[in-house]
Amino acid sequence: MNNKKLALYAFITILLSLLILSACDDDNSGNNANNNNENEGEVDQKDDLDLSLGDTGTIVMDEYKVDMTLESVEKVDDADYDEADNGHYIKAEVSYENTGEETVPGANELFNSTELAVDGEDEGTVWQKFDDISDGWNGETEKGEEDHGPLVFDVPDSGEYELQVNFDLPSSLANKISFKFNEDELD
Repeated sequence: MNNKKLALYAFITILLSLLILSACDDDNSGNNANNNNENEGEVDQKDDLDLSLGDTGTIVMDEYKVDMTLESVEKVDDADYDEADNGHYIKAEVSYENTGEETVPGANELFNSTELAVDGEDEGTVWQKFDDISDGWNGETEKGEEDHGPLVFDVPDSGEYELQVNFDLPSSLANKISFKFNEDELD
């Protein structure tokens, strides 16, 4: 009878060990699934840097995806508008097409991390709304729709300008794009 009890204890011990190992393996599978879900929120788009006037770059940010084109750039004297702190405004006319699945709420949200840097500086001046100079944006854009309008900056004269989109956001939230132009290209 001792042999039967010993065999029964051995069988139960092996069975419990297998159950415990099986449970540990299931926990690891769950962790891998969680890690995969964490990576789903990461942006899967390379940066588009050093684009030129007329070029198109792709912005992927959160749930939005748009193709943005820098259409024209212009120096605007402040005679007809609020006085610019730096003597004039740079007005960048841009257009974008919503190529993502989600509705883009408008320029304010899409371009809230957009700056104009001068003379090779790393950081620039953020765009602002200035009376009539900033008019033109329609608002929300559905998938496949386009919008266009001005991004206006109060910056000093410069030989070189760089329009920087999403440079202050981590790469896990958005990719970066930039357009470079010089004083000769200003209308």
